[in-house]
Amino acid sequence: MKIKKLINSKNVIVFGGAGFIGSHISDYLTAAGYKVTIFDKNKSKFIKKNQTMVIGDITNFYKVQKAIKNQKCVFHFAGVSDLEESNLRPLKAIKFNILGTANILEAIKKNQTVNRIVFASSIYARSKQGGFYSKTKRSCESLIENYNSQYNVNYTILRFGSLYGLRAN
Repeated sequence: MKIKKLINSKNVIVFGGAGFIGSHISDYLTAAGYKVTIFDKNKSKFIKKNQTMVIGDITNFYKVQKAIKNQKCVFHFAGVSDLEESNLRPLKAIKFNILGTANILEAIKKNQTVNRIVFASSIYARSKQGGFYSKTKRSCESLIENYNSQYNVNYTILRFGSLYGLRAN
């Protein structure tokens, strides 16, 4: 992915930046010279001294809106990412994946400074497998597409397969 083409400014925020994918993206963006704010419910074990950490929950609209202020690009890697957990606790998956994404999109709409959201989806989003996880990712993609057509929110959707590596649980 050509990050330079996606971002017209140095201010970026990574929701879920303490997690597996988010922490790697945060490191990459920082190394590329971006001013990175990490937003996560837990403090990142991998935070760099030149990154800003915001502890918060994506279901808290006020906290999300405040964190997005002055950001130019939003990387959304937060939510429930485990298929088994999503199927055992569907309301949790719906709350964090769908409501959390809606909060981020609404904050972007109200802020007017963000020029793009990069969303971590899944190959399960368009699959008959994956149960509730699949449905939440598909719903998030649909919400993002609607915010684009209604409010001109530019987006990139990344559909990941099964990922593993350093920092994975």
